[in-house]
Amino acid sequence: MLIVLDNVASSEQVEPLLPGAAGCAVVLTSRRRLGGLAMRVGVERILLRHLSQPESVEVLSSVIGTVRTTAEAEAVTALTELCGRLPLALRIAADRVAAHPHHPIGELVEELAAERHRLDGLAVHDSVTVRSAFEWSYCDLKPEEARTFRFLSLHPGPHTSVAATAALIGRPVLKTQQLLQRLHEVHLLEGVTFSRYRFHDLLRLYAAERLASDEEDHDRAAAVGRLADWYLHSSLAGVRTLAPFRHTILELRASTSRATPLGFDDDEAALQWFDTEAANFARVVRLAIDHGFHDTAWKLAVSLYDYFCLLRKPGSIWLGIMKVGLEAARASGDRFAEGWLETGTAEGYRWQRQYKRAQQHFERSLSVWRQVRNRHGQAWTLGGMGFLAADQRDWDEAHARAQEARSLFAGLDDHDGSASVLLTLADSYHGWHDDEQALHTLGKALDIFTEIRNHDGQGRALTKMAGIHTAQGHHEAALACLERALETLRAAGAHGGEADCLYRRGQALESLGHRNRAIASWKAALSLYEELADGRVAELRARIEWARRAPEAAGEASRPDGLQRYSTCPPLSRDEACGRLPLRTEAHCAF
Repeated sequence: MLIVLDNVASSEQVEPLLPGAAGCAVVLTSRRRLGGLAMRVGVERILLRHLSQPESVEVLSSVIGTVRTTAEAEAVTALTELCGRLPLALRIAADRVAAHPHHPIGELVEELAAERHRLDGLAVHDSVTVRSAFEWSYCDLKPEEARTFRFLSLHPGPHTSVAATAALIGRPVLKTQQLLQRLHEVHLLEGVTFSRYRFHDLLRLYAAERLASDEEDHDRAAAVGRLADWYLHSSLAGVRTLAPFRHTILELRASTSRATPLGFDDDEAALQWFDTEAANFARVVRLAIDHGFHDTAWKLAVSLYDYFCLLRKPGSIWLGIMKVGLEAARASGDRFAEGWLETGTAEGYRWQRQYKRAQQHFERSLSVWRQVRNRHGQAWTLGGMGFLAADQRDWDEAHARAQEARSLFAGLDDHDGSASVLLTLADSYHGWHDDEQALHTLGKALDIFTEIRNHDGQGRALTKMAGIHTAQGHHEAALACLERALETLRAAGAHGGEADCLYRRGQALESLGHRNRAIASWKAALSLYEELADGRVAELRARIEWARRAPEAAGEASRPDGLQRYSTCPPLSRDEACGRLPLRTEAHCAF
């Protein structure tokens, strides 16, 4: 005998109904996980998640036919995603398409694309709707569980942590963990890790509907304020861990969040948090702006500089954060904020090699700093203009801007800034073929970076020293510098610097006749450049391929006497191949 018990509410409800004799099979369905029953009775649990893409198409095809799903494949794919690949949503959508056989599927896709009306569109009549299916689970929640579910819809990112949710709902972390676990048990949240959760897209829309109908505007705004405040203070705690040598430029009020902002024991913990939250930052800045928290919004954007720009360098993400940050600064009328965000925007465009746009933003930031008479901002902007000039091999301009910045940094007692512009001065000396002065200047920068424990700066200085040694044909000395640099850059978690160092290391190894090791080093650099969406990916990929096919030519082309033969080869420029063109000078901005 087969017994089917549908929509079981709890383990206690169903246990007395289970047969005690052999010969009976029981199938239970429930919106809950029924953990107690699984432990006491030893049932086999099968978790039904959303369907795969092929399975979703199969559901649609079973109703509207394979001819239509094949003919309108692109629209069908979009429809399955809008339905979240949920069986009920897919079946409702299929019935709607079948009811209008002469209308293209794209019409329904266009209708459902509007988030505000998507749940309305996923209904056949009042009794068969996705919304009503969600209400079964929602209405069974306790008041505080339902409140947590509603407010979670405010979090703008793809996933959230227990600590961030605690700030959002204004509850202690332990209590928040219990509330989230309860929502997970009834399948209103999906678990990402032990301490991170996410919504299904359609459930997020349903939670947002309940939030709009059941919560007051001022309560929603207060929740956003707590969340943004928590992100800001946690970010700054991470920066203090990663870059304790920074001059503080942000004046902050005490955190208003009832959940304590995070603290970090070491660099690894801070980097792990930043990496995990990277997809959320721009969205939180936008959320804060939309609810009028402009001061918190621009400060959060600025606080992320060291992570995104000094260490990780995903330029497109950084520019997105700067864009919304600038919007917040201008809305608040804060010129100080505008100056830093213009500087950060310029750096983002510089990394993407959009030099004209970078120059425009540097000039705007310099104008702001001069108007508000902020010498620290002027120093970093002038330093950035020096970095930009060095990228374009305008050594006279690079040297002049770096000297201006150095004078300002000296008066501000900013050792990190002083060391950073020394890197540009060294670039200019190297560009003028004064390698002795360049190495001397890099030595001074390295000493300062070592004293203030800026590991990324140490790695940058050593990498530039290696470039000069390579140009001089001192490949063993170059390799020694690069091995030291690689160690410090990896310790700092500086992916951009590590990629540059690995590229230089490949050059040195190639010049010493270790072609396979050189290719391995370039491949490691390529992997990081791809991760960072760096503009040098295509060039380096071509260089690796060329080195594989023409090892003798590749070895010769990396030496100064191989320039003529190198002119026929596709990879990186002659100057860079010989170590004459420095890889990008990095701004160690005081953000």
